[in-house]
Amino acid sequence: MTELEKYIQTYFGVNQDDLTKISSFFKPVALKKGDYFLKTGRQSDRLGFVQSGIIREFVSSKE
Repeated sequence: MTELEKYIQTYFGVNQDDLTKISSFFKPVALKKGDYFLKTGRQSDRLGFVQSGIIREFVSSKE
């Protein structure tokens, strides 16, 4: 069982068949230091799961 599957199972308690289907939608992507998962002004068309490391998040405010 992958880390993603363990996470999903812990929080949502789905059966193994559903777990396999859900995890099949995720593909491994490695971000290098300085890479962006999503940039300002763009809409996200993907969902991420951080297996190792940290992703920093910034929120733009016009106040």
